[in-house]
Amino acid sequence: MSESVWNQVWQQNKYLIVALVACLAVCVFAFLRGGSAEEEPGMATGAPADRALTAEAPAPASRVRQAPDVRAQATIAEHQAKIDSDPKSPDAPGLRLAQGNLYRQKLRDYAEAARCYELLLLDHPDWEGIGNVYPQLCTCYEKLGETEKARRLFNDMLQKFPADSQEYLYAKTQLGE
Repeated sequence: MSESVWNQVWQQNKYLIVALVACLAVCVFAFLRGGSAEEEPGMATGAPADRALTAEAPAPASRVRQAPDVRAQATIAEHQAKIDSDPKSPDAPGLRLAQGNLYRQKLRDYAEAARCYELLLLDHPDWEGIGNVYPQLCTCYEKLGETEKARRLFNDMLQKFPADSQEYLYAKTQLGE
């Protein structure tokens, strides 16, 4: 192509060309620094040389990337240690709820999540946030195929909460009443 044709192409498409070059630069930069923080869990990160180095010597903590399930397990363990150290702490119910939420949302371990929520209902039945626990526990029971337990819990909600509360209305709706 002649120089005048290139000039015409440049003039007509300069913004597109600049955008493509910028995207390419971002991709190259991300590749060279080992990928983004939003990678799939379990995917190898970093250039091959980085991976070889981390196999021989652990990377500094600031450079170590953990899979979401590893982070969730670590957080659950931290919460459990805090609960064990002071079970009567005002933070204990919130920590137990957070454990259940991590099991349910991050790990998809509905049995462990249900166990956490059940402990919360047993140990802190009068906690101010207890109304949020019932629907989470019902979801776990439904995911586990334990529909009878979910049904009993909905009935418990009808007994525990006032008729004009969100919890009562939610349970009533779920029971089809």
